[in-house]
Amino acid sequence: MGYASLTHPPIQFSNSNDDPDTTHPSFGKRLANLRFADIPAFDKVEASAIDRLLAPEAIKELTARFDDEWRQYARRRVRVGQ
Repeated sequence: MGYASLTHPPIQFSNSNDDPDTTHPSFGKRLANLRFADIPAFDKVEASAIDRLLAPEAIKELTARFDDEWRQYARRRVRVGQ
């Protein structure tokens, strides 16, 4: 099963002050807690975790279930044209 490839801009590593409204430490502080001074290098991801951990049929079943749950949630929350 193919999945859309998501690309993200490079993460900006910063030790600037945390947002006072946040409930989590900044990315820089999280890395510092792991004793990293910078974002560590890592290999290119060749396969998604779901493809490595689950059988193709399980992926299809979970995808269908999550899609159905999302549609049910959206129907309850979103009112178009009302």
